[in-house]
Amino acid sequence: MNNKSDIRLNIPKIQMVSPLKEKVFQEELYNINEIEPLKENQVNLATTYFSNKGNELEVGFFIRNTLKSEISLEEVVLAIQSSKGDIISNLTCNLKELGSMPSYTGTPCSLKFIINEGSIYDPNEEYRVIFNKNINCFQSVKADIENLSIDMSFDEEEEIRKFEKGLDTLIKDEINIAIFKLVKDDDGSINITLLVRNGYNKEIKLERLPITIMNYNNYPICKHVFHDSNGLVNISAQRAKLLKLSIDKSKIYNTVFDLDRCKILFQ
Repeated sequence: MNNKSDIRLNIPKIQMVSPLKEKVFQEELYNINEIEPLKENQVNLATTYFSNKGNELEVGFFIRNTLKSEISLEEVVLAIQSSKGDIISNLTCNLKELGSMPSYTGTPCSLKFIINEGSIYDPNEEYRVIFNKNINCFQSVKADIENLSIDMSFDEEEEIRKFEKGLDTLIKDEINIAIFKLVKDDDGSINITLLVRNGYNKEIKLERLPITIMNYNNYPICKHVFHDSNGLVNISAQRAKLLKLSIDKSKIYNTVFDLDRCKILFQ
């Protein structure tokens, strides 16, 4: 069984940390684990500092995870609570940029809160950061794209990477299909580029994909079912692939439409 000393430091990739700062984090986390050890299967916020300037309060804390799997946090509601139980500030934030937090790790984070109107921050009082609502916490998967062409230009690859980074975190044991590009060709056909992400720990084969393209007024422009018994695309475990599809002009009901205002439904 894990014990308090097993909670190790996890520094998010977005944080540029010097060796000295990393050592400070390690010492802070060690002390927190000694003073406030966690049991298994908990997600905990442990405050390290408060910095007050006017009605703004910067807070540093560790997110400690003792679940048996890595987690990601997205939409969360945090609050600053006094030792008397009073809430002096609330903050709704998205912690997706912190990335996945492995099992038995502590991840450093700092956020700025605005003190609630009518509340005050007393430097002589003890405060802590808490989850003010049930947290949106789940097992996440990092799915690298496995079919980027070696002939792809730097700008094209950067565009795809930026698109991928902006997507919602992929949840374990789920499949996600995202629309990367929707383009009307010179011959009137519609070309679709999708990014299919596989959150399963096994290879998947996508054989059938129904697609409906709706105009801005929710009128269907076309409906088509793509099918291939060998697989429209085969994706390795916890990987992603680009899938390019084309709908012929003959299958489009109305050739006059603004593709920028259209949406795709997988039905």
